[in-house]
Amino acid sequence: MIFTRNKEKIGKEPSRVKVLMEKTEKVSFISSLFHLFLVGFKFSAALLSGSIALRADAIHSVTDFLSSFGVFVGLKISKRKPKKFPYGLHKVENLISLVVSLLIFWAGYEIIKEVLFFPQAGIKRLYLALLVSGVSFGISLALSVYKIKAGKKTNSPSLLADGHHSRTDAFSSLIVFLGLSAHFIGLHIEKITAAAVVLFVAKSGYEILVNSLKVLLDASVDYSTLNQIRKTIEKEKNVENIETLIGRNSGRYRFIEADLSLKVKDIQKAHKIVDSLEKNIKKNIPFIDEIRIHYEPVKKTTWTYVVPLDSSKEKLSEHFGEAPYFVLIRVDHRNNQVVKKEIISNPFIHKERGKGIAVAEDLVHRDIDYLVVKESLKGKGPQYVLEDYSVETWNTDKNNLQDVLKDLNIKEDISF
Repeated sequence: MIFTRNKEKIGKEPSRVKVLMEKTEKVSFISSLFHLFLVGFKFSAALLSGSIALRADAIHSVTDFLSSFGVFVGLKISKRKPKKFPYGLHKVENLISLVVSLLIFWAGYEIIKEVLFFPQAGIKRLYLALLVSGVSFGISLALSVYKIKAGKKTNSPSLLADGHHSRTDAFSSLIVFLGLSAHFIGLHIEKITAAAVVLFVAKSGYEILVNSLKVLLDASVDYSTLNQIRKTIEKEKNVENIETLIGRNSGRYRFIEADLSLKVKDIQKAHKIVDSLEKNIKKNIPFIDEIRIHYEPVKKTTWTYVVPLDSSKEKLSEHFGEAPYFVLIRVDHRNNQVVKKEIISNPFIHKERGKGIAVAEDLVHRDIDYLVVKESLKGKGPQYVLEDYSVETWNTDKNNLQDVLKDLNIKEDISF
């Protein structure tokens, strides 16, 4: 039987989402304004100076403006969750990233056209062209750092893509600056520098395109993140095994699914374990939109009973922690046959304090299921240890081990 928990989304924290969205939108809007300024700045300088490289760089800035404004629109749309899209429109961000990559390729194409089909004329107002390319480099680099930093903080793929786009614009402006500077030593290499810009453009576009397609095609969450989630789950002592663990990205958010085997006997206990796991995963892994944990109890064919005995090894000890011996009886519950019996000495009997807790901690690591005792452990330390490992405690008024076995419907005679 499989039980499923579908928990609330981490993104449901209104204040956090609002802050994240406002920040990303603010960054993309400011970026759009700066890129619009750079478009006019570069085109004006290109016309005045006649620089083909500067004109190519201006075309690149057009794509920067379009991508930044597209990111702004995409961020506005991605935070909506209409009825027809119950999982949200988070992937709009990745779609925008894909469009950005295509714009980058288009910029490369336009630059190549400039290089191949426009004749290289003499440079007029060289100092103006140098000033514009230098200022453009500084502004584009600052915008790139600003957007990439904000994109990492908010885990926004579209903002990260736009930041990398701005970085290519900064590099292209730097190359243009270097190409123009070569005029001072008599080298006319503008076409070469313009062609070099295309290499940066192509590399940036390819990386953004691949990353966008991965998310749009539901590629898995990266190995590092999944491994971090796995380690968080494995810290829960009641998890017997992780059957499957998968995840996918959607925009800035992650969707996680896990199938677990739990060492539990009741649903309430399982619910508590799952609640704890979800809280720990959310705490350790940011931007998780939804966690789906499917779980089922470990299928065991045998149960292990533990009974504390006195020095005679036949009668039950009156006190759990001070019992000199414990008998462990493993029973196949399908036919109630004993498959293993073992008696162990209490290694903590001479311990001055905390005997019961020490014994309980030792026993739970022997994979026991039930403890039968005369004294009540309710509210005591050993009981909490046993409950943490889903060990059930039964109280009995019987004095002899054989009588206890009869109550358990174990007919085999056990003596030591």
